[in-house]
Amino acid sequence: MQQQMLVGTGGSAGMEATGGSITESGGYRIHTFTTSSNFVVTSDNGGTNVEYLIIAGGGGGGGHGDQGYYNDSGGGGGAGGYRTSVSGQTSGGNSSTESVINVTNGTYSVVVGGGGASTSMNNQASNGSDSSALGITSIGGGGGATGTWNPPRGNVGNSGGSGGGAASGHSNSPGQRGQGTAGQGHQGGQTNNGFQTGAGGGGAGGAGGDAGQQSGAGGVGLSNNITGSAVFRGGGGGSGGVNGNGNPNKSLGGNGGGGDGGDNAVCAPVGGSTAGQANTGGGGGGAGGCTQAGAYSGSAGGSGVVIIRYAIT
Repeated sequence: MQQQMLVGTGGSAGMEATGGSITESGGYRIHTFTTSSNFVVTSDNGGTNVEYLIIAGGGGGGGHGDQGYYNDSGGGGGAGGYRTSVSGQTSGGNSSTESVINVTNGTYSVVVGGGGASTSMNNQASNGSDSSALGITSIGGGGGATGTWNPPRGNVGNSGGSGGGAASGHSNSPGQRGQGTAGQGHQGGQTNNGFQTGAGGGGAGGAGGDAGQQSGAGGVGLSNNITGSAVFRGGGGGSGGVNGNGNPNKSLGGNGGGGDGGDNAVCAPVGGSTAGQANTGGGGGGAGGCTQAGAYSGSAGGSGVVIIRYAIT
């Protein structure tokens, strides 16, 4: 259920607060936190309603396993959980806007979650860290699965704010998607054929792409105008693929800061993938398949962000 600004007790004329980077736009004062800190209300005019956007860190992209198989492509990392109370906007998983929060004089802890790391050697990529403020917590994005030939070793994306994408593996054991959290994000993609290509990480606004002949793209993020202009955040990471017939078969990250997947043309520590964009909660890109022996990681997820605003007119 959507709630308009300034319903309930308390106006905001005369409110004073510190914390984060402070800007003003469209009759609002906006506090943007890119690192953990405090939101300190020094004058509340009897109680003031504030709107928020709280995004957790994105999950890391899955790696390429240690056996050197051509088809060991990593899944994309899921976007960090995405929650907002801004009127007319959408929360993660395409859910309704949440309620505004009434604040009074005092100190409110703000935690900005970091992006999850990508690991290889048959380990799952790490989930992103949670972000929180004003009693609201967004859950870190799920790490993408690392591609392995032996099914018991992995191929399953982690669940989180948005779910991590599945990885390629043995043809008789398709990889499974990670699940998103209701009201925060979408599920990751699944590998249907079980080999060669990975699946995309889930985004705040859409599920990660399933894998087939083409690797799965990262799920799209969501646009929010809390800062005075519409900005996409919370995109899922693209999955890794292989370079067939000279054409890279990797996938792009979702609009909203998701990192791109890699391909086997780059047998490198990050497998040709890219990281989720900082302060968007974007998932990291999964590593591409590589014919050389040795393990290769995907890329890290992007850090989250906390934004708080209130009317000044």
